[in-house]
Amino acid sequence: SLGSTVYMVWFLVSLAFLIRLALQVAGVNRLRRLLKTNSWLQKTATSIGHRIGCSRIPDVRVIDVAMSPSLTGCFRPVILIPKRLTLEFSQEQLEAVLAHELAHYRRGDHLTAMAGLAIRSLCWWNPIAWWAYYELRHSQEICCDAIAVEKAQVPKGTYARSLWSVVKWLDQETAVRVGPSAAMVSNSPNR
Repeated sequence: SLGSTVYMVWFLVSLAFLIRLALQVAGVNRLRRLLKTNSWLQKTATSIGHRIGCSRIPDVRVIDVAMSPSLTGCFRPVILIPKRLTLEFSQEQLEAVLAHELAHYRRGDHLTAMAGLAIRSLCWWNPIAWWAYYELRHSQEICCDAIAVEKAQVPKGTYARSLWSVVKWLDQETAVRVGPSAAMVSNSPNR
């Protein structure tokens, strides 16, 4: 019947979304074991984390991938910082990036985002679920900006320039990797 077909489609698509989410969580756990820490980044994160009220400081790992710095994971989240950022950004810029990611941790955004993804996975057919998740993430970013500036005491100008530098850096990295030879570029020793 039509009702059981609709139910089966909903179930299979929801299951696919939830499996994808579970694989992402498992991937973060593998990354934690494989990626190296940077003692300066970890010490800096500890200092900033205490200023903004973190009871525990997540591990900071350096990843050799062009991606946005991020707090990722569910129960033992990790902050991922692209290796090239650690080489190209000033200490002040890296502190601003860490303040932003630690603000996400302090607020529990990694857990809220995971719950939002789970709900969106079950309500994948509903555009309001997708919109609500987008709005949730947007609100999280705005709140973290305020925490980084106010509690971590990153000067507003420095913070804005640092985030803008991340956006420009990502735009340049993406431009380099577009095209048929993207795999060769991303695996070249100079990257």
